[in-house]
Amino acid sequence: MVWVAVSETAALEDWKARVARHGVLMVGALAVIVVLSLLALRGIRRERLAAANLEMLNKRLYSTNLELERYAEVAAHHLQEPLRIINSYAQLLESRFSPKLQGECKEFLDFLVQGSREMKELLSDLQFYTALDPIGTPVTTSADAGHCAREALKDLKNTPQIETVSLGKLPTVKAVPRQLTILFQLLIHNALTYTSPDRVPVVTVSAEPDEAGWRFTVRDNGIGVEPAYRERIFRMFERLHPRGKYPGTGIGLAICRKIVERHGGRIWCDSNPGEGSAFSFTLPAAPVPTP
Repeated sequence: MVWVAVSETAALEDWKARVARHGVLMVGALAVIVVLSLLALRGIRRERLAAANLEMLNKRLYSTNLELERYAEVAAHHLQEPLRIINSYAQLLESRFSPKLQGECKEFLDFLVQGSREMKELLSDLQFYTALDPIGTPVTTSADAGHCAREALKDLKNTPQIETVSLGKLPTVKAVPRQLTILFQLLIHNALTYTSPDRVPVVTVSAEPDEAGWRFTVRDNGIGVEPAYRERIFRMFERLHPRGKYPGTGIGLAICRKIVERHGGRIWCDSNPGEGSAFSFTLPAAPVPTP
């Protein structure tokens, strides 16, 4: 064994060098930690600022929507009376003078009567749309979907080919009963409106469990919808066909969407031209009663 003598001074210098190297590494590591912390804090601040801005924008949007709906509600209400007068006089003219009129005069009177009827229907739908509670309003009632669907069929009893509609077993859900009835009524009426001329209508209403609660489907074998228009048909006043070919105000499916979203669900359409349509929507299950 060979012993190597190391002076005290050399050992001290070596120790100082090591300490210096470790110190530099520690300072560097601390600097990196500080920089990363500052970046993280800056990111958090940006996220909080973005969230605050988003919340402010959402509040403004909500307020604007309420204002627009209130404006539409007031406008529809105040238009009802003058429209009622126009419609009354148009019907009076029709009953008294229609048999005596010919050519353009009779055609113009028919336009007036039909136009006033369509406007009355439009204002009625618009009033109902604006009267619906805003999305996010809590729903505290339960509804027997089977009963609501049967009530919808009663409301549609004078609709041609209503006997072709069949109802499956439908559950009880968390919903406003009258609004659920109107939802079924509009979707069934839509199915019986856009029928195919080469086959007898077949309309079914069914339900099955879904992760959101229940998924309902109103399925028909009608003319179908182009894939590009599956989303557009739920917009207000969106019509894919001339009014003379298929009646309606262009508000029905917009009302359906608002009812479903007001209940915390979603609605969509699966369809192809000539293959019929399936309108599906989700609703939360009714709460289980406590013993």
